[in-house]
Amino acid sequence: MASKLFMPELVVPAQFFDDTPTCNEPEGRLMLAILQDAIQCLVNRSWDPASRALAEKAEAWICSTDDSWLHSFECICETLGLDTDVLREKLLARVRVKSKNRNRRKATIVSLAERRKDACS
Repeated sequence: MASKLFMPELVVPAQFFDDTPTCNEPEGRLMLAILQDAIQCLVNRSWDPASRALAEKAEAWICSTDDSWLHSFECICETLGLDTDVLREKLLARVRVKSKNRNRRKATIVSLAERRKDACS
């Protein structure tokens, strides 16, 4: 009985190695491309309606916790070995900072008379 306890187990390479797609395989490259496109749409948000619509869709996709479909943010991150919560938090924080900076830089139109009045007071 003791001899069976210390017998080596046979491990087939398919059992040892994880068979999730990597970025070098077609499925992994497709998932990475989807993720990159969503990030690019989110980060490159501008004022034109088409860009804003793409950014809103990308943000909704990133914020979604639905993992029932293969190309959801959750499934892609899990397959590629990325922490969904950390990535989501960092992306949305970057969008908030960029949005805050954009709002801060917004030009306000002030008439010359108002400027003179402010300068004299």
